[in-house]
Amino acid sequence: PGFYPTAEGNSPLACPLQMIVTDDFYIEYEDGVLEVLPLETQVIRLYLYQLQKFYDGTPLYFEDYDYEIIDMPEGLELDISLNISLTDAGQITLSEINENLDDFVSYRVYKHGVEITENCVIIFDTFDYGDPSYVPIRVDRRPITVTTASETKVEDGKPLENGNYTITVGTLVEGHILSVEVVGFIDVVGSDFNNIENITLTAPDGTDVIENYDITVVLGELTIISKYD
Repeated sequence: PGFYPTAEGNSPLACPLQMIVTDDFYIEYEDGVLEVLPLETQVIRLYLYQLQKFYDGTPLYFEDYDYEIIDMPEGLELDISLNISLTDAGQITLSEINENLDDFVSYRVYKHGVEITENCVIIFDTFDYGDPSYVPIRVDRRPITVTTASETKVEDGKPLENGNYTITVGTLVEGHILSVEVVGFIDVVGSDFNNIENITLTAPDGTDVIENYDITVVLGELTIISKYD
């Protein structure tokens, strides 16, 4: 205790009485490493796997492993978290992700344990360098078919109407409410389509969700037969 180097760097040891005592010690030297990293930007290219589904009211999102490294400079380590998701029908393109990277991704880059994130840039790409048709995440509209009722009767001096309808193809997301205004009307002998005036689709909280559905309409027929036939 009390022994210390007399100066910084390669120097002898001294005791508190300022006596040089270096020869009384067996000293081994181990060289440290000083590394100055280059300031030029290092580009990391990543490929996002393609995610797609029909709208179901729940988010479609990337897990942190839903990507592949296309190209990364040797010696770099990437720690990345993806925040890319869609709930409503639509899509997000590669260019949208790259142009708004801070909204979709958080990441850190290390080299030999030292963070160098500021000197790196991430680009989401494809293996053929930016295929413009590639969309990494897409939610398609949910397909349903709405069919209005058909009805036939013998003329009785009263008009024929039938406001019923059914979903004949597909299903609604649980809790969604479909309202169809059926306005078909006929009051003479003959046939006419059982037309629809308006369709609404809402979530339990009243939010309009009709843009998330691809609705096909099939019109039934209203027919009045002559009582003399």
